[in-house]
Amino acid sequence: MTIILTNGGKFTINSGDLEKITCLIPGVYNIQDAHQAGRSYDLVVHENVLNDHVVAATVLLNDVIRKANSFAAAGQHKRSMKSFRRAISVRNSTAELALNNAVRGPGRLTRNIAIVGKDSLAISYKLDGRKVSRRDAVRSITQTSNIITRHTSHYHACLNSIPNEAKQELKGALERIFTQLNLAKDVRHSVESQLLPEPSDEPIAKVIQQELSGSSYVGDWHPYAARIKDRYLHIEAQRDKVRSLEWLLDPDNLCEVTLENNSSKFVVSPLCPVTEIQRYDEIQTGDVVLLVGHFLVVAEDVPGSGFHSMTNYLKIRDVQKSLTATRRGMNRRQQTQDKVETVFC
Repeated sequence: MTIILTNGGKFTINSGDLEKITCLIPGVYNIQDAHQAGRSYDLVVHENVLNDHVVAATVLLNDVIRKANSFAAAGQHKRSMKSFRRAISVRNSTAELALNNAVRGPGRLTRNIAIVGKDSLAISYKLDGRKVSRRDAVRSITQTSNIITRHTSHYHACLNSIPNEAKQELKGALERIFTQLNLAKDVRHSVESQLLPEPSDEPIAKVIQQELSGSSYVGDWHPYAARIKDRYLHIEAQRDKVRSLEWLLDPDNLCEVTLENNSSKFVVSPLCPVTEIQRYDEIQTGDVVLLVGHFLVVAEDVPGSGFHSMTNYLKIRDVQKSLTATRRGMNRRQQTQDKVETVFC
């Protein structure tokens, strides 16, 4: 399978790796330059956990909550523990002793980066394996850190109310939590300070259907009929008009063409190398085109003659079919995609 990466390079990959690369699953994937006798490269996807310090702080905090609750419950009838029980009780509670519950741990937050050589192709943030924006990644770290900070500060304020035998143990645990929170803050700042504009979250810019035997495209065949009559070439084929086009960042001069009455996108290329300046002469918006086998034929009207001039033809490299066509739109296009006879002089 042939692909175009976000750095503009054209490579072939194993079709089984397409989804893994697109989803930035950690691993090393072999890719090969799409040109003849192309060199092989490693496309590496790294995964870094961003909230491991938050997770560690959550584990430490829950241990503090368990121990504090245990101290309070065990000393429920001791006068020396009365002030501590009152201090750690949940606010606005009418119960004599209302203890805190364990804090729910955050999901696994990662930053996945795809790299080929020195080129960084894509960066994606994931929460429990689901893609999220960078802003949501920062928010996840911030929200959990704030919850832990609130609980930790609450217990730190209660230390003076606890007997000395338990004070040092809880104090040490709270200090370790604050250390983890400071490390989490550094990670959050590094995510916030990422350079703009935002990079792509997928390393593959385009997927070009695989070609066999070097040049024979084995995708859709567009039926046509051709004959010579009275010294003129008559071609009966689907005729349409170019609605828009975009030249891709590709050494093979690939162009993505959208037609007015066809929901598919056609990836085409000139039959011989052209410069960036010469591209304008290959195909233009508004051109009348015919779908002829594996070629897109450009037909220019000859004013006042009823004939057309075949100004160019381009090889169809790939057809990307739309998956969102409505029934009404399909019926309307079916009417406009009937084969029409075009006469070339």
